[in-house]
Amino acid sequence: MKRLLWIAAIALVVVSCNKDQKAVKRLDGTWNVSSWLATWNGTTEEYIADGYTFTMKFDNCKLKDEEFCSITMTEAYQGSTDSYVMEYRVAGGGTSLEIRDLDYPSELTYFRIDEMTKDKLVLYLDEGDGDYSTLTLNKE
Repeated sequence: MKRLLWIAAIALVVVSCNKDQKAVKRLDGTWNVSSWLATWNGTTEEYIADGYTFTMKFDNCKLKDEEFCSITMTEAYQGSTDSYVMEYRVAGGGTSLEIRDLDYPSELTYFRIDEMTKDKLVLYLDEGDGDYSTLTLNKE
């Protein structure tokens, strides 16, 4: 009986890792944020306005336990462009996106993956105290 439980546990880990890697492969490429709805103190605001763009470029990699892949986030507005290189990983069987700043690797930002298809990604970020953001991205 114990042996059967060990086999089931190992199979669960392998399946979960495969789903994480499948999600990493699907994320590979550049995604444009088409909507960024943020709710603060009960008020919802759209951050993607005319002239403002925000992209996330996910680099494909072979995801291993406790390893991260590279992501470049770029925002542009009124002729000014800023880019940030950070790291990401997919966890929870493809249900969570974790991003960290290279300068502060112990601080993770956890996004729930609400939807992921080959050309659409919807992320949910719980800011606490009833505040949250929903980002909708479309693949280039």
